Amino acid sequence: MLKSALCLAAALATLLASALANGLRNDRWGAAPDLQGAADRLECVAPRLGEWESFPKPMSERQLKAAGVVGHLSRRFVHKPTGAEVHVLVIVGHSGPIAVHPPEVCYAGAGYRQQGDKVKHTVKGTRSAELWAATFVKQDATSESLRVFWAWGSGEDWSAADNPRLTFAGFPYLYKLYVVRPTARPDDPAEVQPASDLIELLVPELQRCLRAESPSSTGSEHG
Repeated sequence: MLKSALCLAAALATLLASALANGLRNDRWGAAPDLQGAADRLECVAPRLGEWESFPKPMSERQLKAAGVVGHLSRRFVHKPTGAEVHVLVIVGHSGPIAVHPPEVCYAGAGYRQQGDKVKHTVKGTRSAELWAATFVKQDATSESLRVFWAWGSGEDWSAADNPRLTFAGFPYLYKLYVVRPTARPDDPAEVQPASDLIELLVPELQRCLRAESPSSTGSEHG
């Protein structure tokens, strides 16, 4: 069972701290007239990518709104030939709150511990697309392992930034991408490969849909 929603819940709870909440209420990061358009463009992402079929994974709208998330895409992707599952979450909002609380922080808040160092994952055949990747293990009797990929960006460009708050300071809005693959053997490349395969299809689709000039309409299925 996927536990990635716990990470977002932990991050959202942290985002509700008084200082950040005041910043959101006062629009400290500046007005973003095209922010709603950036959120609407998430609707363009096709529900099917190659042999992957997706299903909506509901999130708490109250928590999302309170944390400054203006739009989000949350889906469970299933690879039809093998049954492999990967969870995808994309959020967008003011750059300030979206840039904080990477998985090293929010997964720790949900009871996970990072195993090993994070590494950079470059998406083949795309321009400006690089994600962080790391393994997180649940600190309980289940010892559940998740391979997590994440990045920030404009939607067309994705970055494994070392300091996202500095890198994206001044952006009118910011997207954040999570791709999560549950695995019993995180050191086995075959266990992690489904996430990499989906990323190769997903990132070009996001780049297509989330361009500033992209229409905010539902995209066609990619078979």
